Amino acid sequence: MNRVGITGLRIGQVADEAECTRQNVHRYFATRRDLVEAVLAHRSARLAEAVAKQLKGEGKPLDRLVEGIIAATDIAAGDRHLRSYYSGASADRMLHFITTSTELRERVAANIDGIVDEIGLRHQGAISGSELTEWFFRIFVSELVWVLTTQRSLEERRRNLRILVASPLPQSVQSAAYLEGQPEAPQS
Repeated sequence: MNRVGITGLRIGQVADEAECTRQNVHRYFATRRDLVEAVLAHRSARLAEAVAKQLKGEGKPLDRLVEGIIAATDIAAGDRHLRSYYSGASADRMLHFITTSTELRERVAANIDGIVDEIGLRHQGAISGSELTEWFFRIFVSELVWVLTTQRSLEERRRNLRILVASPLPQSVQSAAYLEGQPEAPQS
């Protein structure tokens, strides 16, 4: 997969590399899609771990989420294999995987749920954990595309991400989410 990309991967190639039969590969992965998603989930585990580490840190919840997104995109952009999955013909497939993978979503959702509870969103009925997880994935993909295609300072990245992360939240939550001295949250 690292050599031929997501769209070029064939079960026969995997069997040849593993020196086994196609049937043996299919014993573990019923379809090519199952194999691709298993590889992507394994590779993406580092991203989920980086986010988890940032989310359990200190500071305001949404600032920790911003730092988690930065850490995850920097890891993805710095890993030549992950970077190749997010570019060229594989980009659409990777986007689909990120937004639909149950395994990847479950890895990150537990951490996102902690943020939802910490900011009190569940009690306000403002946004569900699954909606916030979905929003996180969309922001991650946007930030990764920016990282791979443009040069921006870390402070500019943080400023842009603060706006994106807070935008679906009620104004009262947005105001509480920012540290003193940071730019005001966007107005609804």
